[in-house]
Amino acid sequence: MIKYYPTVPKSSNKMQQEDTLRRNEFYTTEHFTSREDFIGKSFCYQLYFNSFRKNRYKNEQTPNNILQKINTNRHNPRVAVLPPIILDPLIKNFLPGYHVRKADIFIL
Repeated sequence: MIKYYPTVPKSSNKMQQEDTLRRNEFYTTEHFTSREDFIGKSFCYQLYFNSFRKNRYKNEQTPNNILQKINTNRHNPRVAVLPPIILDPLIKNFLPGYHVRKADIFIL
């Protein structure tokens, strides 16, 4: 579980780093021709990022390596293959843009 405190700037550093990685490795290098194309490519990248991508800040280990070392009994590799979900159609009265209320804490 990741705790994210939006009012504490340093706590969001990890999330910002991952966002920058995804933007540099995926969004700026891929071209999407349709929503289905986007979902397919994002699913492949998500599988790579969450399972096989070596992390230089973790001694070049992959997420799978790290999880196996922590606790092999609790490691479920299927967690990394959850498909991406487009949330826009699921939200009633969706307004484009940033319409998120300020919260004291987010638990991810």
